[in-house]
Amino acid sequence: MECYKSLNEIQKEEIQAFIDQCSRFDHTCQEVYLGSEFQAYPDMHCFYLESEEEKLTGFLYLYADQKTTAEVSAWVDPQKRCQGIFTRLLGAALQEMKKFSYQKLLFKTEKAFSGAEKILEKYPVTLSHQEFHMLADPQAEAAEKEIPGFSIREAKEEELGTLAEIMEAAFAEEDFEAKEHVKATYRAETALLFTALYREEPVGCVAVDTSGKCNYLYALCIDPKAQGKGYGRKMLCQVIKKLRSCSTKQISLDVDEENQTALPLYESCGFRQASQLVYYAMKL
Repeated sequence: MECYKSLNEIQKEEIQAFIDQCSRFDHTCQEVYLGSEFQAYPDMHCFYLESEEEKLTGFLYLYADQKTTAEVSAWVDPQKRCQGIFTRLLGAALQEMKKFSYQKLLFKTEKAFSGAEKILEKYPVTLSHQEFHMLADPQAEAAEKEIPGFSIREAKEEELGTLAEIMEAAFAEEDFEAKEHVKATYRAETALLFTALYREEPVGCVAVDTSGKCNYLYALCIDPKAQGKGYGRKMLCQVIKKLRSCSTKQISLDVDEENQTALPLYESCGFRQASQLVYYAMKL
């Protein structure tokens, strides 16, 4: 087994091809971010690979942008399953998490992958939450309301502090390091950060991961003090237009299935459910 703090481009290509192979077999479509810019601890090993005859047989990714909770996703060669590969990969990841005093692990899987519950039955997990993975219909064009004074543009370094405050207020997660997250997004070569402005004052933001097969939207938020005025919809429509003007990639995002504020917004802007993500929690 090999473990890494970060991956080079050749490794990323090999791993992505392996994930695609597993996804075709399992009829899943989960996307994975193979960067290390958002890890809370730069010295933490987050990528675990097992190979046989120089061919990947298993891969586990520990996404740890928070300091107490980490998220794990794993893939095993369909021809090599039930041979303990996942157990070994997870064991190594758990040992690493203990070094950094993590308290909780989230197992991320897809409802389409029927083997998840059987694999996890020997671990003390409970269902945490579920999300919809959504893709924008390339033929859909949402009706866009004109809002005088509203605009979006790529974020400027001097406003990162303001965007972090907006993000903290919008998401209200105790363990969410908004300042570091915003800085990492701004600096990442494979990410875009957009600021939404009303009369030249920041009122929201949205980030885009451009590293995968889709342009993946995340951290989409509007300052709670400015919500209810149509800014979120306007920002989403404008970002979609910008991305489509410079890229042929599909546009995707994830949303909690219980978020009855965001879900109708995304659907009205042309997003359709492509997969259902399932998260199981385990205390460490």
